[in-house]
Amino acid sequence: MAARFNKPSASPFFYGRITREEAEYFLRERGSEEGLFLLRESISPLGNYAISICHNNNVHHYSIEKRLDGQFMIAEGKPFPGPLELIEHHKTTIDGFVTKPTKACNRAKFQPAIAFRGMTYTDLENELLKKAEKMKNVRMETALGAQRDHLMVMVAKDLHTQMPWFHGSISRDEADRRLAADGHDDGKFLVRLREDKKTYALSLSHKGETRHYMIEKKDKFHILGGPKFDCIMMMIDHYHNKADGLLCKLAVPCPAPNYDKGKWRKYMDYNCSNLAYGSTDQFSRSSDIQDGPGVPSFPAPQPPVGSSPPVPPSRPTGRRSSNRVRAPLPPLPRGIKDETWEEQDFPPERHRSMHGIDANNLMKIYDTVPRNDEMFSLERRQIKLDQENLGSGQFGSVAKGECTLRNGSVIPVAVKTLKNEDIGAKEEMLKEARFMMNLNHKHIIRMIGICDADCVMLVLELAPKGPLNSFLKNNKDMKQSNIVEIMWQVASGMAYLQQKKYVHRDLAARNVLLVDEHTAKISDFGMSKAMSREQNYYEAQNAGKWPLKWYAPECVYYWKFDSKSDVWSYGVTLWEATSYGDKPYRAPCCNKTYTCRVCHDDKENHELIRKKVMQVQGSCEECGTKFGNYFCEICRLYDDEDKQQFHCDGCGLCRVGGRENFYHCDVCDVCLSISMKDNHKCIEKSSHSNCPVCLEDLHTSRIAAHIPPCGHLIHYKCFKDMLKTGNYACPICGQSMLDMKEVWQNVDEEVSQCPMPEEYQNYYVQILCKDCHEESRVLFHVLGLKCQQCGSYNTCRTQEPEGAEGSECTPPGVNASTTQGTTETSINDQAESNPSASSNNAARGSNLTELVSDLEISGAHAGNFTGSSASNTSK
Repeated sequence: MAARFNKPSASPFFYGRITREEAEYFLRERGSEEGLFLLRESISPLGNYAISICHNNNVHHYSIEKRLDGQFMIAEGKPFPGPLELIEHHKTTIDGFVTKPTKACNRAKFQPAIAFRGMTYTDLENELLKKAEKMKNVRMETALGAQRDHLMVMVAKDLHTQMPWFHGSISRDEADRRLAADGHDDGKFLVRLREDKKTYALSLSHKGETRHYMIEKKDKFHILGGPKFDCIMMMIDHYHNKADGLLCKLAVPCPAPNYDKGKWRKYMDYNCSNLAYGSTDQFSRSSDIQDGPGVPSFPAPQPPVGSSPPVPPSRPTGRRSSNRVRAPLPPLPRGIKDETWEEQDFPPERHRSMHGIDANNLMKIYDTVPRNDEMFSLERRQIKLDQENLGSGQFGSVAKGECTLRNGSVIPVAVKTLKNEDIGAKEEMLKEARFMMNLNHKHIIRMIGICDADCVMLVLELAPKGPLNSFLKNNKDMKQSNIVEIMWQVASGMAYLQQKKYVHRDLAARNVLLVDEHTAKISDFGMSKAMSREQNYYEAQNAGKWPLKWYAPECVYYWKFDSKSDVWSYGVTLWEATSYGDKPYRAPCCNKTYTCRVCHDDKENHELIRKKVMQVQGSCEECGTKFGNYFCEICRLYDDEDKQQFHCDGCGLCRVGGRENFYHCDVCDVCLSISMKDNHKCIEKSSHSNCPVCLEDLHTSRIAAHIPPCGHLIHYKCFKDMLKTGNYACPICGQSMLDMKEVWQNVDEEVSQCPMPEEYQNYYVQILCKDCHEESRVLFHVLGLKCQQCGSYNTCRTQEPEGAEGSECTPPGVNASTTQGTTETSINDQAESNPSASSNNAARGSNLTELVSDLEISGAHAGNFTGSSASNTSK
C-alpha cells in the first residue's frame, strides 16, 4: 500500500494549509460549478486533509482523517493509501459525497501550496529531506510519506526562528517599543523569547496598546485556556485564522530589526491570505479548471458584471449545511448619526459661467503634470484662490483657484481647505491626500499636490460642471442615455478602486463631479479605507457621522465595508442620477420622497398606539392563530410561542428560559444558569467559538450549551452523544468532562486482574495527567497509566519505559533506537504495537462505554459538573 501512496503536494489542486473560508473563496471565484473541488491540509490535527467540493452552488467540506495504520478515509467511508487515491475513487463513485469530484480547481501558476504562513510546501519538504538525511534508520522515500508527520513536528519546532515575527530574547518593554515604532495597527504582532530563556510570549497590538500573552509549554505549546500545538509555527497559523481568546486575530507581523528584505517579501508573497484574496483578474488569467483525465483545460468563466469576490464570514461557517436561518438584524448601533451632508444647490448661472473652459484641453493639461514627491509637495505661494466657492464636504470647503507649477505653467485647480484647525480633521485630510496619491484613473479626480502651511490645502483637478446631483437638478432635459454613459464611467472608476483593494464608503451623486456633460470623475475620498488583505473588508472601530441612506445594512449594523457595500452605494447613486438629483427615496405609490428606505405610511398623520398594533399583528385575521406572543423591539424579533423569552443586553440578542433563571457572565460573554454563578471556570469570550463536535457557532445557537469543568463550551446534545459513545474527555483540552471515579475504580480492578508479563512488571514511565496537569512516574501497564496525584487514567506518556533501578531498559521486542529520547502518545497507542493489548483495550472500551452511559444519567444530570447556557431565540 505504501508504494501506491502519492504525495498530495505534487497535485495542482492541492492548496496546502488554507482555511475553509479561503477554500470557499477559490471555488466561488471559479463559478462554483457542479463537482468543482480542491484538496487542502487541515489546520489541525496534523496529518489530516479535507476536500472542498461544490454542489448546487454551495460548498461542502469533508474531513479526510488519517488512521493509525497510515490510511486515509472520510467518515464511514473506505480506507485508501492517500488522499489522492481517495479522490480518484470518488470521481467514479459518490460513496458518501454529495456529488462526484469531477472538475479540479487547480492553483494559479503563480500560486504555490502553502505549508505555513510565509512558507511553501516546496520549502517545507526540502527541510524534511534535510532532516531525514541527518537521521539514522530513516529512508528518504518515507520522509515525505509514512514518516512525514513525525519529521514535520521535529522540523517545525525550530522553524519559528526563521520567521520575521520572531525577535529572539527581548524584554517586554522592548517589545512595546518595537510595536509602537512599527505602528499600532490592530493585529500586528511579534513573538519573543522571555528573559528566563525557556518560555515565549506573544505581543499583540490592539486599539493602540500592546497586550502580552505567555506561551506555556508542558506537553505542548499553548496560551492559557487555549488549544495546544506541537510547535509555535502551528500556533501562529491558528491565531491568524481565529482570535480564540485573544483580543483580535493576528494580522501583519512586526518584522525583527535587520530582517532580510528579500525574505520579508517572500514571507508576504507566500502568506495564505495574500494568495487567497489577490487580484481577480490575475487569478482568472493564470489558472484553469480541469475535467477528468484526458480533457484539456479551459479558462475559468469571468464573473458577472458588478460582482465582487466573496468576503470571508466574520465567524467560522460551522457545518457544511448552508441552509441555516439567519438571525434578525440587530438594532441600530448607538453612536451612529445620519449625517445631513452639506450640499450646495448651484444655480444655472454657475454652470454657464464655466462653459468657457474646454474640458478636453483641461484634461490634456493635467496629463502633462508629473507625478512625483517633489510635485506633490506645494508651497503656499504657488496657490492662488478665487472667491468662488465650489462646495463643502465632511472636513472642508472647496474653492476654485490656480496653481503655478515649478516649470512656471499655471493650471486651474480646485483647492480643498479645512473648515477649522481641528487636529483630528487635519489628520483625516492628510490621510485623504496620502490615499489619493496612489490613484491614477481617468474617472477619478486627480490630486495635484498638498500644501501644509497656515492651513492644510489639498490641490485637486478641477471639474468645471460640479456635482452630478446639482447639475441634473438644473438640466432635467438631459437624456437618460447620457446619464447611463456617465454612470458607466463611475462604475469603471469604482472597479479600479476594488482592484486596488480600496473601499470608498461615501459614493453618492454629490461626490461625482462632471468635467463636461459626457465626462464624470469620482471625488471626496475622506472616508475611504484600504481593505484588510486577510479579511478582504474594512471594519470600523467606532461609529461616526455616516450617510446612512447610501449604506448597505451590514455597514449600518455591523460596521463592515467592502466592495459589495460600495456596489450598494452605487445603486443608490444610480437612482439619484436617473431621478435627476432627487434625494433618496421616492415612494412609487404617491411619488413623494422619504428619507428612509423602509418607512412610508399611507396615512401620514395618524397616531400609532404600539400595544394595539402588537395585538393586531400578533394574530392571523383569517384563522385567529396567535403568532406574535413575543416581540423584541431591539432585535425586531417576533416569536410564535411563549418560551419565557428575554433580551440580554450583554449577549446582544434574545434568549429563552426566563430572565430570572439566568445571569450574564461578562468574562465568558454568555447567559448561564443562576446555579452556575461563581461555580464554573471562566474563559474569556468562550461562547464566541464553534461547538467542537458539530462546529455550529455557540453564541448564536438555539441549542443549549454545556460547560464541563475545563470551561470550554459544547452543545449539551453533542455532550450527551459523546458520552453515549464512551468519549468522556473534552475534545479541545482532553480533560475529563465527568466525575470519573467509578470508571477509574473499574479500571483499577481490571489492572489488578490482568498482571503484566514478568518481563514487563518492573518498567516505569513518566506520564502527564490531563485532569490535574501533574506529572508522575508510574508502573507501565498496557490497560492504562494511573496518575499518582488524582488517580485518573486520563493520562499521556512523556517518557519511554525505564527499569526499576532508574536505568533505561528496552522492553522485549522493541527496537532500542525507538525508545531513546522523548515521545508523546496516548495510552491507547500501546495497542498499535501489541496485538494482545489491542483486544484488551477493545474490551476495556466496551466497559467504559457502558459505565459512562450510566454516569451520564446519574452524574451529569445530577449537576456534578454540569451547567447549561441559555439558547438563542433567533429564527
